[in-house]
Amino acid sequence: MVVGILVLCVAISRYFSGQDSLESNGLSQSLANYFMESLIANDFPVNRNDVFWKLTANALLRKAAHFTEYMMIGFFLSTLLNLFIKRLWACLPIATAVCFFIAYLDEYSQQFVAGRGSQWLDVRIDTFGAFTGIILSSVIFFIVNRVQRLKMEIKRLKPQQDGGV
Repeated sequence: MVVGILVLCVAISRYFSGQDSLESNGLSQSLANYFMESLIANDFPVNRNDVFWKLTANALLRKAAHFTEYMMIGFFLSTLLNLFIKRLWACLPIATAVCFFIAYLDEYSQQFVAGRGSQWLDVRIDTFGAFTGIILSSVIFFIVNRVQRLKMEIKRLKPQQDGGV
C-alpha cells in the first residue's frame, strides 16, 4: 500500500510538471482566486483588483504546492525505507538523496515543456518539503518503535513481579 501511495504521489507531481505554462498557471491562478475570495468572504482586507495580491497569492500557492507534493513523497519514501531497512539513521540520508534526485529530474524535465523552465529554488523547496516529510515519518517510526520496546520490557518484567509475590 505504501508503494502504491508513493507511486501515486510521484505520478501526480510528474503530471503537474508536464503541464504547459498556460495550463499550469491557469490551475494555480484559479485556486489562488478561490483562496482570495475566501479571505474576502471572511472580512480579510484583500483588494481583488490589486495585482500584488493576485501575483503573490499565485506565487505562494505554487511554492506551497511544491513543498506539499514533496513532503508527501518524502514521507512515504521514508516510511517505505523504514519498513524495509528498519534503521532510522540509514533511511534519513537515503530518502533525502532520492527525493533530491527526483526533484532535480522533475525540474530538469520542465525545461522541455512549452513555456516552462527549471528553477533551483523549486528544487530547494521540493527537497526541504521532502526532508520535512522524512523527519515526520522518522519521528513516527521512532515513537512506534519506542512504544513497542517498552511494551516488550513490561512483558518481560511482569512474570518476575508475579513470581516474586
